[in-house]
Amino acid sequence: MNLISRKKGLLVGLLTLCLALLVFLYGFLVTSQIKQIHQKWSNYDSDVVLTYYTLSRIERSFGYGGFIHNFKNMVLRLDASRIPSIDQNLAETYAAITEYEQLESSKHDVPALIHIRAVVDEYSAKYAIAKEMLAAGYSATEIDSKVKVNDKPALAAIANLSRHALNHAKTYQQGIGHDLSYTLYFLQWGIALIPLILLTGGLVLWFLRQLIIRTQETQKAKLFLSDVLEATPDALLIIDEDGFIRRTNIQAERLLGYQRDELLSMTVEDLMPGRYRGHHVAQRQQTFSLRTKKSFRPHTHFIIKTKEGQEIPIDISIGYTRQDSEVLAITSIRDIRERKKAEERLRLSQRIFEDTVEAILITDTNKCIVDMNDAFCRVTGYSRGELLGNTPSIFRSGRHNDVFYHAIEESLDKTDHWQGEVWDKHKDGHIFPLRNSISVVRDDYGHISHYVAVMSDISTRKEHEAKLKDMALHDPLTGLANRILFYTKLNREMARAQREGHRLAVVYIDLDGFKKINDTLGHDAGDQLLKKVAREILSNIREYDTAARLGGDEFALIIPNADSIMSELTARIIEGLSITVEEAGKCLSISASAGIAIYPDDASTRDELLYNADTAMYYAKQHGRNNYKIFNKTMLTK
Repeated sequence: MNLISRKKGLLVGLLTLCLALLVFLYGFLVTSQIKQIHQKWSNYDSDVVLTYYTLSRIERSFGYGGFIHNFKNMVLRLDASRIPSIDQNLAETYAAITEYEQLESSKHDVPALIHIRAVVDEYSAKYAIAKEMLAAGYSATEIDSKVKVNDKPALAAIANLSRHALNHAKTYQQGIGHDLSYTLYFLQWGIALIPLILLTGGLVLWFLRQLIIRTQETQKAKLFLSDVLEATPDALLIIDEDGFIRRTNIQAERLLGYQRDELLSMTVEDLMPGRYRGHHVAQRQQTFSLRTKKSFRPHTHFIIKTKEGQEIPIDISIGYTRQDSEVLAITSIRDIRERKKAEERLRLSQRIFEDTVEAILITDTNKCIVDMNDAFCRVTGYSRGELLGNTPSIFRSGRHNDVFYHAIEESLDKTDHWQGEVWDKHKDGHIFPLRNSISVVRDDYGHISHYVAVMSDISTRKEHEAKLKDMALHDPLTGLANRILFYTKLNREMARAQREGHRLAVVYIDLDGFKKINDTLGHDAGDQLLKKVAREILSNIREYDTAARLGGDEFALIIPNADSIMSELTARIIEGLSITVEEAGKCLSISASAGIAIYPDDASTRDELLYNADTAMYYAKQHGRNNYKIFNKTMLTK
């Protein structure tokens, strides 16, 4: 018996020991599970709060209320006063993205974070370019054509990041709920060990108390999360499978104009224009049955109707969750009226850039062509494909030397700008003038990133100026130099003769009998005769001699280096001007008388030289006409 008792005692002892070990193990397992749940809830609290707070900062600082809005207003309104706000928005955006990357949830959003940082970097670069161009005095059209902002990637990246955060939070919460359910089941199983539980009741109560505390903290975290969702800039509607609105936020009330109680009694179809409702019911039922996340972009033309009946274009993002075995759709709604207006303005600005009359060319730092407008292709004759990757050297006409192009480079280096006239070569080979304005574009570090040239063809203006100049300096009837050009060349040739030590002759010619031609045959015949006289004079003089019509039937010649040629040349001209005119049965003849004065032998000034040549001409007329005389001082005494 004693042996049996001892065996029973040993068995009870062993059983007690086993039960004690089992209770200890049970308590250890329960404690570990509760600690894990506690740690997960703590991580969940801080991570979810910080995640949504950081997402809200990114949206607020970079969305249409922040960087994007201020940046576009700066460009389109040339409003430099927005630069401090833009800089602050950009700094806050980068800081928020960095904070998000340091959160525990960010490891699930690596692609979305990389994408949004790349988008922000792109906007930052465009903003730097816009600031430079704004400071340089460019127009809104020029700046807008350069930066070409596309908002869709940025807004899509923010929406994508928000959906990732929401999905991560939901998954984390479901995992904690699963762990909590398992712990409660484990506790229920322990009821079978009531005797042992009574012995360890204090410990169990402590465990339960800790569990209650953690549950309360979880409820607080959920409440805080609800507050964060209220603070999100997008309107939110939580919808059940029948389309009824189960929950909303303050942004939805503001956008739609309804009170929260009114929205909670409506279906999502009640918020749509009648023409969309029937189609949307079938679409909603299909998406709920698939239970997949889906985003609807603006090109699907979603329209929502406010309480006042106003139809608003919106961008919708939809995610699905489960609550108490019920599937709910979380719908994020964004008013895109301002974005559509901005896109329309961008399209208009791009159209203006393409249709502008001025030719625009953009090159990189290696002077390779990267972009141009249609006007530039029309001006140069090259197609876009022929220009891209080439350099502006293909337009060089050969009329400018290296010094000219070096001066352009020097001006760009010193002032970031050059403006002037350039003669370029068209694709077909002809040379034409351009009014060219070149500006330097620098990046954030002050390094040159691009060159922008704006130019216009001034061929018509140049031709007009040349015609005006020719008309101002030449006789309109004969094409010979007029009195102004004659005096200018005479001054220049006299200075040259004095500098080089040679003699200069001035020949003064007057037609004999010309008045009779006009009086008898008419002025048309006289004009034709004057043209013939001009051709005759030009056919006898040298290339560097000058012939001019001073008025009426008076002509004059400038003959440089006249030592051996003046007499022979004048004699040929006098002989050639013995002309007979026949018209209407009438036959009339003219001749010419000429006087020659030599510089510096006969005069030291221009007026004196002309006077002496004129005196010699009259002396020739007085002595029989149809001849020439060389001036000598005795002519002044007769």
